Amino acid sequence: MGKVLFIGIGFYDYDLMIQKELEQMYGQVDYYCETPNSLIYRFWRFNKNELKQQQIIQKQGFLFAKAVAEDYDHVFIIKCEYLSIKALEVIKQKNPNALWTLYLWDSVKRINLNGKTQFFDRVITFDHHDAEKYKFDFQPLFYRNEFDFKNLEIEPKDGPILFLGWYHSDRLDFLMKLIDQCQQYDISHRFILFTGRFKYFHELAMGSGKKVDKSMFAFKSISVPAYAEMMKQARAVIDIHHPGQSGLTMRTIELVGANKKMITTNQDISDYDFYHASNMSVIDRDNPVLDVEFLKTPFKPIKPKIREKYKLSNWVKAILKE
Repeated sequence: MGKVLFIGIGFYDYDLMIQKELEQMYGQVDYYCETPNSLIYRFWRFNKNELKQQQIIQKQGFLFAKAVAEDYDHVFIIKCEYLSIKALEVIKQKNPNALWTLYLWDSVKRINLNGKTQFFDRVITFDHHDAEKYKFDFQPLFYRNEFDFKNLEIEPKDGPILFLGWYHSDRLDFLMKLIDQCQQYDISHRFILFTGRFKYFHELAMGSGKKVDKSMFAFKSISVPAYAEMMKQARAVIDIHHPGQSGLTMRTIELVGANKKMITTNQDISDYDFYHASNMSVIDRDNPVLDVEFLKTPFKPIKPKIREKYKLSNWVKAILKE
């Protein structure tokens, strides 16, 4: 047992899930989200005013650091993208004897880490390329209990191939190419892109979305239970990783927990212990071609010992081991 300061990123309710696991292990856990979410910050971010954004980030981080308690046994931070050196120094002065752990839930090239790793006793990354390059520890992401489908008895043979995710980068173009192939081979599909209303109507007005099926877009996120049910009914689920990342997405690990076939753009998946060609189809990002035979072959169950390793509870144990 002990006292933990947990600084997360506010990604859906995943911070809450992690906090609950930490509380079971350590007892007292104080949580803070480092990601700015005020209206004024979002205004300046929308207007791409970097100076104003940085001023808000610096002020928010410093005020939080001053309010942090003392004598934590463990300081655990995810990403550390928005906390400044000055804020970290204040927290360190208050907690000189704490064990400091940083988990990089993103690739290094997408995070401002300049001078920050010096504060940590252990730096862990979800990206095995970054682990090798920077000599960090390596730990992939996790799946939560809602995606533990080990008792799923029926594998859908004629269910749709499914995609749910945020509308960014080349995802729309990629999915449009797959839609043509789904229609050609009479494969049912359900593709949903989450986006803000302003972005959607802006692109529609600019002409980029006029030929797109509007039912593909959603303005509200889908609940975890609803998504889990959609996943159960799917023949396979598509994973389109961010082009600036090489670590496996949360979606990928969720599919490991769900014992579900996946179609992924991430070629690195073949390096992981759960990989099997019957379960994971790697598809070219620029020229995606559906492997129809892959969709027909039965799923090969992943060994329970391997699946268990990626559960949230075991992820927390691996991250905070002393």
